[in-house]
Amino acid sequence: SNLEYIDMEDGANAQTVDIDPGSLLNVTGAPNVLIIVGDAGDTVNATDFVNTQKDTSIEGQTFSVYEGRTVEDTLTTLLIDDDITVVLA
Repeated sequence: SNLEYIDMEDGANAQTVDIDPGSLLNVTGAPNVLIIVGDAGDTVNATDFVNTQKDTSIEGQTFSVYEGRTVEDTLTTLLIDDDITVVLA
């Protein structure tokens, strides 16, 4: 599969990622999925995404599933580690 990921796990510093469907599309290939792992204290600012209220598990780690559509109506998906704070805008 062609899944991309961002690893914010450094254990010491809070980190922030700002993402929207268009920028997700720029860093991923089909199927347009980005996995973000991190620690408590890390934040993802997810603009134009909605929480699907579904979770998925990868290798024992639970991720919340968020979906967004680009201007061209391409579906993009974020899988965000449940330890991370998500701010939807």
